[in-house]
Amino acid sequence: MPTWSIRGSLGVLSAFALAVLVLAPLSAQTTTGTIAGTVVDPANNVIPAAKVTITNEATGDVRRADTTATGDFIFPSLLPATYTVQVEMAGFQSYKSSGNVLTPNGRLALGDVRLKVGSVTETIEVASCDAER
Repeated sequence: MPTWSIRGSLGVLSAFALAVLVLAPLSAQTTTGTIAGTVVDPANNVIPAAKVTITNEATGDVRRADTTATGDFIFPSLLPATYTVQVEMAGFQSYKSSGNVLTPNGRLALGDVRLKVGSVTETIEVASCDAER
């Protein structure tokens, strides 16, 4: 008949608890990324309150934000994917850039997104953008 000991059971339980504590943070690692940029006019003046839309090209998930008083926009906590970025502002041609690849834990800095003077019905389209600039 096998013998059971409290001491042996506590050792196994302690080892299991230690494994859970050590491995738990690994599953909680962040894999999301960020897309950011600054919207400017042809004279490099920032454009506040421009409408920025990003779309996950695979899922169709859409997020929207307005640029800040300094023309900046940021979309944190995005899943790694390929995104289309569109910017619109009254009095300017809209801007559209597709094929922007965001990697896990990546920061895709689009830099200055330059809007051209014109009608919103006109669109400047960029085919793709290099990741991690």
